[in-house]
Amino acid sequence: MKKRILIVGGGIAGTSLACFLDEKQFDITIAERFAEWKPIGYVVGLWQNGIRVLEKYDIYSELRNKGVIAQYQDTLDEKGNVLKKVSFEKLNQEFGATIHFFHRADLHKALMNKAQNKVTLKLNTFLENLIFEQKSVRVLFNTNESIEYDLVVGADGIHSSVRSFISPQNSLFTYPSTFFSFLAEVPENIRGSIEMFGVGSFFGIYPYDDKKVGIYCSLHNKTAQTISKWNELPNFEKIRTAFQYYQGLVPTILKQLNENTPIFQDSVREVEFSPWFCGNAICIGDAAHALLPTTGQGVAAAIQDAYHLANLLNKNVGSHHFEKIFSDFENMRTKHLTPIRKSSRFVNKLIVNPYALVCVMRNFAAKHVKFYDTENKIRSFFQATQID
Repeated sequence: MKKRILIVGGGIAGTSLACFLDEKQFDITIAERFAEWKPIGYVVGLWQNGIRVLEKYDIYSELRNKGVIAQYQDTLDEKGNVLKKVSFEKLNQEFGATIHFFHRADLHKALMNKAQNKVTLKLNTFLENLIFEQKSVRVLFNTNESIEYDLVVGADGIHSSVRSFISPQNSLFTYPSTFFSFLAEVPENIRGSIEMFGVGSFFGIYPYDDKKVGIYCSLHNKTAQTISKWNELPNFEKIRTAFQYYQGLVPTILKQLNENTPIFQDSVREVEFSPWFCGNAICIGDAAHALLPTTGQGVAAAIQDAYHLANLLNKNVGSHHFEKIFSDFENMRTKHLTPIRKSSRFVNKLIVNPYALVCVMRNFAAKHVKFYDTENKIRSFFQATQID
């Protein structure tokens, strides 16, 4: 008899898990709070450790000709002066793609196409209560349905409702920074990422098509408070004002912003708690361990979570108590994610540091001090995250 598994959240982590679970052993349901199961979002960068998983399930073939495979990463100051250039030429020859930038909608669609025939989809549905029983979890939905599942997986993002039942203590940490994401066009064909550092500010340009880019920019709250009437400004004016002194491609991008530009804005946050599970329920992806955006690893981490959890569940489907499986999964993933989290926190402190002297020292170090061999560091990371 098939195990009944509920996946809460139909984003990257949730649809990936549905793709990787053995449909002969699991009766899979996805509960999605939105009324439509449609791709949303902006631009994402998928690193090789995530690409390998999608290749294993023949999902990456749908993405191979979309977006841009990064050829380099340029780090500049706000005036456009080069601080550091990293070429991905050798790594791309070795791995096929180090980082692949594309619209999040393309990735979500590829996962949806793979998963849709093997899942029951409950749209406009979210859980209101979890009741942990001896060998199952009873779920009360907003639709007044009460359904018993053998397993519940919270893949419902940084504000996870599943996590609130697994771990009532506060596990969502907010940093004193605000970020904005939007799409823009540039007059030239960008084949890599461009990241620019200011005083208390950061502006990232990431290509996903010929002359089309995704923007991720952030601002320390101390810097924002120096801008007159900051809280009263609409988002497009906040961005224009905060980054008006940036050079390079930024002025061209800022001119495109207006009141009709779709802009996503939020505080910079991360999630850290343990254990990720309780009874027969567990969190994955951002619900379990949302990383700071400075890692660039959020999407790959979600996909690898789904792969490793599905692998363990497929091999141990006969189990009634999943605590050992969940514990092994969390320990394995934590081992991989801990150094990424530490690095992301360090980088986050540097890129939006509000103190001018610290930023001068940061820029000098980025330009003149060779901290490590970037190419070998990335290669070692890929080797450490190899899949079976």
